[in-house]
Amino acid sequence: AGEKDLPELDDTLSSRAARITALDEEIATLQASKVYQWRNLETDEIVKQEKFRRLKEPWFYEGQVYREENTETEIARLEEERRLLAEQEVPLVQQHDPVGFDNVQQEGATNIDIHVIEAGGCSCSYDQAVITGSSIRARRTLVQQCDIINLPQTVIDQLLASWSPPEWIELEAEIDLAGGELRVEGKKWRMHVTYGSMDYKVGNIHTPYSRTLSLFRPPRKAP
Repeated sequence: AGEKDLPELDDTLSSRAARITALDEEIATLQASKVYQWRNLETDEIVKQEKFRRLKEPWFYEGQVYREENTETEIARLEEERRLLAEQEVPLVQQHDPVGFDNVQQEGATNIDIHVIEAGGCSCSYDQAVITGSSIRARRTLVQQCDIINLPQTVIDQLLASWSPPEWIELEAEIDLAGGELRVEGKKWRMHVTYGSMDYKVGNIHTPYSRTLSLFRPPRKAP
């Protein structure tokens, strides 16, 4: 979707991530706002140049300085704001919980390990996974290029670098004791991403959506 389709969402993490990105850009702009400063040794007059141009005596070159006198103070303020925001950041995978992971975990579920190897060769392990009875819940943050497909590469790069895109699964396992067939069915959840139609800049990551997930192991053949 284009930027014009960006919904108005009260998403704390997305807002925080957007603010951190804006702070990074503002800090970089200020850090680049240096000029060349000359001082007249006779009159103490100061000249600041956008482009370096040598001046004759009695002008003395003092080096590069920030265009505005309070720039160092402003950079320090912005860096402190960024630091505080980063400390408050909660992973997006914990901000949302479409599979009821926290509820199942509080009900005394057993921790398990889930490792996935896809047909194309991409493999992953879920950060957290639990089982209670025949119900399985798991969640992870996507960190690999092969985790995300069907999006422009620049969007994928932004998501992995700055947005911590999440994934959840909710599954029910059923075993046919007579035939030996194991069937696991449920849903895989991810989140929508909105980015610019012209510059492909990610504007938001929002609204969990699901796709059906069905796995099965055929019954063992008799010897």
